[in-house]
Amino acid sequence: MFYHGTNVGGIKELKPSLSNQGNYVYFSDERLRIIPYLVNPVQKFVDDKYGKGKYKTSLRWARFTFINNKLVLIEAYPNYIEDTFKGQIGYIYYFENIEGLKALNNPHTFGLDKAVKVEKVEVIPDVYDEILRLEKDGKLVIKKYEENTEKENRDFEEFVKGEMLKKNKYYNEFYREFLREKFPQVFEK
Repeated sequence: MFYHGTNVGGIKELKPSLSNQGNYVYFSDERLRIIPYLVNPVQKFVDDKYGKGKYKTSLRWARFTFINNKLVLIEAYPNYIEDTFKGQIGYIYYFENIEGLKALNNPHTFGLDKAVKVEKVEVIPDVYDEILRLEKDGKLVIKKYEENTEKENRDFEEFVKGEMLKKNKYYNEFYREFLREKFPQVFEK
């Protein structure tokens, strides 16, 4: 089984889009690995600020890791997980077999360079509730912002600075606005 997670419902066919690993539709063979992609924090920020659906941002952003086969969602700022995921609808698209999948750099991550018709979809009515369920089941850990080490916070601030300098069509002003407003400590220095 392969999974694709997104905040976009009603999709009949998934099409490749440009990302940091190429022009692919992304899949995982582990359902847990697509949970961070059920909400796009940048799009949620734009919807909250300007009105749902008024503007579309093409950039998708997630902050997580895996430790001992558990998904660790890392708060990028205080209360990030709840602020981002609570009340948001997510969609998990399921596929039995997909011909032409290419294994990518990250474990259990695959790309397809052509469109693929949707076979089945699971609607997650509140992604934050799903995160809390997975946490209760011992499959997921929420790492609170306050638990980050000074080095982790410094490294992340360097990441944010680097993101602000990138120049291409995916790093648009909405993304820069998201970074400026959500990480003011980076710009106060």
